[in-house]
Amino acid sequence: MKNELNIYTDGSCLKNPGPGGWGIVVIMPDGKIEEYSKGFTLTTNSRMEMKAMYMALKYAEKHGKGKVNIHSDSNFIIQAFTQHWLDGWVKKGWKKQKNEPVANADIWKKIYPLFKKLDVNFLKVKAHSGIEHNEQVDELARAAAMGGDLVDDEGYIPNSDSPQTSLLDTKQENKIALENVLSNGVPSIKIKSGTKSITITKQQLEDFLK
Repeated sequence: MKNELNIYTDGSCLKNPGPGGWGIVVIMPDGKIEEYSKGFTLTTNSRMEMKAMYMALKYAEKHGKGKVNIHSDSNFIIQAFTQHWLDGWVKKGWKKQKNEPVANADIWKKIYPLFKKLDVNFLKVKAHSGIEHNEQVDELARAAAMGGDLVDDEGYIPNSDSPQTSLLDTKQENKIALENVLSNGVPSIKIKSGTKSITITKQQLEDFLK
């Protein structure tokens, strides 16, 4: 449609936490494609996914003239908008249920006003399924994480998350498992971090993320 922007976003970490990067691929209304990315010395996969979304919204604010379609393979990021988790966190003073602080609130606080200002359609895409621009942005984010000009992720505080959040965000395979719970109807999963493990049902996960 005329004046619509399509933006693909992704984040990547070589270890979690570890060197990471975000990437966005912008498809202009005339078909022109632009790429942007940045790498960081120490961060998490979740923060890189979120920074990619923030940069997509920033780009849309500056260059968009109509509806913006943002494509992401992160269920958590997409559902934060579509399931109104973000609105709920704001109303609760950046707290989740049981008065727990929202992880990475420094980025969400930048995202929120842009989200409310823009006409955005958030679209979930399946990771590593051959979708051209999603594969492109995945490679872009990973290349940024492996680059030689990494900078500090100033908002990241190592070991600052709650034990639950740290356990959920420790390894890439945990992220994939969580995505399976939310999107593929898997009833429960066991997540491991070192010698620790917990079993989480889909309902428990959704309650935790709200």
